[in-house]
Amino acid sequence: MYRFISFLLVLSFCFIGCDQAESNSSSSNGTKVYVAGMEYEYNDYSVKTQKVKYWVDGEETTLSDYSTAYGYSIALDDGDIYVAGCQYEKNDEGNYRNVAKYWLNGEEVELTDASYSAGAYDITIDGDDVYVAGYENSDDNYIAKYWKNGEEVELTDGTYNGYSYSIFVNNDDVYVAGYEDSDDDYIAKYWLNGTEVELSDGTDKAMAYSIYVNNDDVYVAGYEDSSKYIAKYWLNGTAVELTDDTYNAKAYSLVVDNGSVYVAGYEDSDEEDIAKYWVDGVAVDLTDGTYDACAEAIAVDNGDVYVAGWEKNSDGYYDAKYWKNGSEVILSDGDFSAYGYSIALDTDN
Repeated sequence: MYRFISFLLVLSFCFIGCDQAESNSSSSNGTKVYVAGMEYEYNDYSVKTQKVKYWVDGEETTLSDYSTAYGYSIALDDGDIYVAGCQYEKNDEGNYRNVAKYWLNGEEVELTDASYSAGAYDITIDGDDVYVAGYENSDDNYIAKYWKNGEEVELTDGTYNGYSYSIFVNNDDVYVAGYEDSDDDYIAKYWLNGTEVELSDGTDKAMAYSIYVNNDDVYVAGYEDSSKYIAKYWLNGTAVELTDDTYNAKAYSLVVDNGSVYVAGYEDSDEEDIAKYWVDGVAVDLTDGTYDACAEAIAVDNGDVYVAGWEKNSDGYYDAKYWKNGSEVILSDGDFSAYGYSIALDTDN
């Protein structure tokens, strides 16, 4: 429900006071904040559709045009801006499919041709190489895969549905996190240079959404079903639970900084879902449960914690936003629903 909407289917506007707004701006520490996501808008035909956007310190840029599209991941490299996602397009047979693609400085680079529905969910740059994780349908099932410079590498064979959501490159080794169905239930796993490593055994549903490698240690964030969904991460295959079975919770993004593990996600409550992150297992609430909210992505710079996500507002729409050290910066204007799915920091400006 939260991070990945099924693909089958201006300024920071924040009344928080001048002093607080200034303290959260990029000018306060030289860090520019990039957030990628999507927002509902009316197109040229007066039809409400979803458009891929990214915001730089609150200034928005729209990447997609008239058709429904999703923006899931943003990466920066030497002044270039990469945003990965998918867009609903017509193929040669007149059928509509989602096309996996990324935008490089606003220009589209298609990864699939609309023969089957596909999506791109994470992008990273290593040297001159562009890596994108995602999946594509086939005649049988969805196939987990990644693309390197546009060339696909299949991670599953189509026997079961397979999905990949996160990619990390370390010393030329390619790590991809996701999950695959089985005769029992979804199995959380990652692939190292195409070789799978299972994190769960299929007894209970488990999914992996984020992977990070630090000093050869492999961290994977996700969740596993018990009596409730348990937010957790795996360190070299060993599970570390972040929540108990009081409420449902999921972990969507993980980074390691100065030896500390930061994980973003959400946890249910007696009221609404609460956006939060955990630092070495200690939870930090970003919202109070009054409105539905979720933390989708996390980044850390010089001790400052940035989290991208969204929260429902009092008018019933969803606001794309990020939080810096717990203080929110609203990115969308609230006229339609918008969501922030990915965050990147430019510390070199």
